[in-house]
Amino acid sequence: MGLSVNEPWKSTMHQFKGFAKAAVSDNEPALRNALLEKAFNYQACVRHCIGDVRFYLWSANVLKDQRDILVGKLETVLVILRNSVNKHLADGNFGRLKWRINWSLLELEMLSWEMLEAGLPAVARFIKRAANYMVTFARLVMKGIQVLMTNNLIERLVGEVAKGIKHRWMCWSTRGLENLFNILLARCCNRRVYVGMKERYLSSKRTTIQIAIT
Repeated sequence: MGLSVNEPWKSTMHQFKGFAKAAVSDNEPALRNALLEKAFNYQACVRHCIGDVRFYLWSANVLKDQRDILVGKLETVLVILRNSVNKHLADGNFGRLKWRINWSLLELEMLSWEMLEAGLPAVARFIKRAANYMVTFARLVMKGIQVLMTNNLIERLVGEVAKGIKHRWMCWSTRGLENLFNILLARCCNRRVYVGMKERYLSSKRTTIQIAIT
């Protein structure tokens, strides 16, 4: 829905036309707030939320064994909810799914209090603020809308870009990086368009490669 390079999240939102039913992204506050202005619903990538909690625990000097236990509690809640979504999407028992969503929110609230009592206020605040956004995918199922609980697909795309720009001696201009994004977006999202674009490019007599040596 949008593509930009080296711009703040807020300034990229003009690319949206109208509103999306839902948006899925990292739970980075500036990105989340910008997307909430253009989407009716927001799902925080649970994989990133788990990683954020692990980072906050590490920053608080919590020992690895204890970090694994605490993060495991968060993962357990989210895995159970995911399994419930899959189960009740098949059997149509949305009453039970609603109960599971409420149970998940209660478990997340209890985990937040546990972190606070353990002297980990930053972790507690993060879980409390992110809880509602972590269960959006389950709520939307009851409205007939299916979204992913992670943004792994776009992360895979960004990974493809990263492989081409994060090596030594590589320095992309903003325009060059945007062109690279467009090519990879076409390859990942619309194979027919990508094949046609590649054939036109390779058959064009205007095709040139420019190299600047500094």
